[in-house]
Amino acid sequence: MESHGFEAIYDKDSKILILGSFPSIVSRKNNFYYANPTNRFWRVLEILFNTKLDSIILHYMIRY
Repeated sequence: MESHGFEAIYDKDSKILILGSFPSIVSRKNNFYYANPTNRFWRVLEILFNTKLDSIILHYMIRY
């Protein structure tokens, strides 16, 4: 069976669980959850936190 997932990121202080299905090709290539700056996940965070995430900052966060 082919696997496309990543290990979970959590610790004893975790309070929020964010679930996705399968990582995108971009996410797998970069080995990072939600690595595509155009992923709807980032828009949801913008709405939840009433802020605009700068795509340059997102790109930097995802790459490093």
